Amino acid sequence: MESAPGGEEWSLVLRTFLDRELRDLLQWGEHQKALVHMVAPDLADRLDFARAKDVRRDLLGEDLREPVADLLLQVPYRPEVRPEGDSVLVYLLFELQAARDFRMPLRLVVRMGRIWDRQWDDQERSGTQASQIRLDPIVPLVFYTGERPWDRVGELREIVRCPPELEAFLPQPGVLAVSLATIPEATLLRADPGFGAVLVVLQRRHEELSDAQALLRRLLEAMEELASRDERRWSRLVLSILRITLYYREPAERKILQQEIVDRIGDLRRRVEVQNMGRSMAEELIRQGKVEGKLEGKLEGKLEGKLEGKLEGKAQALLRLLTVKFGPLPADLAQRLTAIRDESRLDELLERVLNVSRLEDFNLNP
Repeated sequence: MESAPGGEEWSLVLRTFLDRELRDLLQWGEHQKALVHMVAPDLADRLDFARAKDVRRDLLGEDLREPVADLLLQVPYRPEVRPEGDSVLVYLLFELQAARDFRMPLRLVVRMGRIWDRQWDDQERSGTQASQIRLDPIVPLVFYTGERPWDRVGELREIVRCPPELEAFLPQPGVLAVSLATIPEATLLRADPGFGAVLVVLQRRHEELSDAQALLRRLLEAMEELASRDERRWSRLVLSILRITLYYREPAERKILQQEIVDRIGDLRRRVEVQNMGRSMAEELIRQGKVEGKLEGKLEGKLEGKLEGKLEGKAQALLRLLTVKFGPLPADLAQRLTAIRDESRLDELLERVLNVSRLEDFNLNP
């Protein structure tokens, strides 16, 4: 998880925000192609992402729906590459955790099997004879945005206990692994200058303030050509840059970086648009700050309540052991025991009660 000033609850807020932000950006065919291009340029050039179709709802039933960030696309080949119109399913899976998910090889095999099973059922219901049913190939892509490198998803043989001579019987699909932390800036920008700029900002989200300012200047100036060619996509990408910049920065730095973004926009109308975006984001972060405070207070309350319950449970266990072993206890001794608020002290007394044969030998003092 991301380390953030707001603690565990705020880290969850950041993860949810990033899941939704990336999934929204990946509704654009240009961004889908760019992501594949970063690790498999030849494959990306063969596919027609302009005609990609999101089939997640069609092929994943309610019980198989994965978290919000998952995306399942049916992408046809470009006509000049495969005139017969063959298609390929590109399964984009986002993993936003700092530690490796050692179960990932199993998860991918299970999900791919379920998708193929659904395809088979659909064709069978449509009247296709079993001998004529053909399934689409699936290309799993794991997009990992954690700060620690993770270039290799792993193989099923690494989590299945079997001798070498049985490894050939284990399924092992090929996987495209995009580990943002290890991809050079030039590769990100070459795949797509706009979407790549968003990923560079995300990749370097913890830069020093002066470095972050210089980075924003350089990236936004390079996006000017996109603004004149595809203003709608440019606006959405600038919004992402603004959101990521503000979400991951300290409150004192947000206004400075927001102004840096506004100053890099030459067109007056676009500049006003981004200023309005910034105001909306500032209001959102103010609301989020209030939510964060409530979450943090709630978390502290839970932890405090949990500790109190733990101490009370140990004190009651100690009283019961003493009563079973020595009979009814003096009232003052019971009061002194229940007043102890040091967990390690209670643990020590629980051990001591097992080693004494008379109540008189049970000393509450260290």
